[in-house]
Amino acid sequence: MRRIMFVLVFMIGICLSGEEKESGIKLIPVYEKTFEDTIVDVIFDTATVSLDKAKAMGWKEEAFNEEEKAKGKVTITYPCVLITKDKISFLDKGGKEKKTISRLVKGVKWEGKQGVKIGEGVIKVRKSKGGEYLGVVIPREGSLLGEGIKGDFVMYRKDGKEMWRLEGVYLSDGNIIPSPNGEYAIGLPPAEYPAGAPYIYTCEGMEELKVKEWDNGWMDMQ
Repeated sequence: MRRIMFVLVFMIGICLSGEEKESGIKLIPVYEKTFEDTIVDVIFDTATVSLDKAKAMGWKEEAFNEEEKAKGKVTITYPCVLITKDKISFLDKGGKEKKTISRLVKGVKWEGKQGVKIGEGVIKVRKSKGGEYLGVVIPREGSLLGEGIKGDFVMYRKDGKEMWRLEGVYLSDGNIIPSPNGEYAIGLPPAEYPAGAPYIYTCEGMEELKVKEWDNGWMDMQ
């Protein structure tokens, strides 16, 4: 269990004598929320609510400036996506789950030298630069002989809306990173094939990228 705390930092000056001044930093917790699971990642969003509603949600007045308090409208930051080891939760500004995706998939088929076995697969999720989009990799079948994982790739917006999906595609071991605008995703080659070409996933399908077309500048920012 991990506790997430929002902290507002104030810089204050403390007058010691007529001409001497000492500056210090005071940390004031303004909001705190506890989650009952192991947190892998969190994506945040902002919303404008009434001051009374913000206080009812657990925010302290110290989090807002005098102009906001005078207007009675304040801007809050809240976790809109919570990724744990077991599920992906899309939350509203009050912390209520709008949509939940279990990260365990039963009945995944694996083919290897010992024949076919059925087991559990784990859904992998990667966020785009800026955190506006989530690429969700859902395994359906695979091979222990190096052919990789196959299944579905789904692009979600951080508010939980499904943007597009591809079914029955090669999943590049789940290492698929969404673009900042959510229009495509790049699948890196598996670790055992580092020289392999990356793949591009769009709403129209999946295809192998030519090396000269590959520019990983935004991926360096992950």
